[in-house]
Amino acid sequence: MQQLSLFGDDVNLNIAPRPYHKELQDLYDYAKEQSYRWWNRKFDIQIVLTSADWRRQNGCYIHYTDNSRPPFIKMSAVKNARRSKEEVYKTLLHELVHWHMHTSGLPCKDTDEDFVRECIRVGAPISGTKIAREALRKTMNI
Repeated sequence: MQQLSLFGDDVNLNIAPRPYHKELQDLYDYAKEQSYRWWNRKFDIQIVLTSADWRRQNGCYIHYTDNSRPPFIKMSAVKNARRSKEEVYKTLLHELVHWHMHTSGLPCKDTDEDFVRECIRVGAPISGTKIAREALRKTMNI
């Protein structure tokens, strides 16, 4: 069974609080659907929910340059609870673009033109940072 991060500890879903279990399953279902829809590939990494109440981000794709651990997507269950399901799914789609680009050997940073173009193609939001917004303007020739 997939793992859930509560207070920094990984907990088996069999003993995790039920609301987290449902939310996590919904995220996996969406990730699998979008992965096949846009890239015709299996979604094969972990999604981790954390109880951290992030201020500046809604989700993140984490990969290790030395490949010491497999990549994963991390999202805040606390922050997601205050957002609509559509907003949460849009964030997850953005993180899926990072995953797809990275694991395909393509530029995967928010500031990479190829990444920005892929986000636009699949309808994923662009990060709200100044440098990501500048990359969007540059990519769109605005």
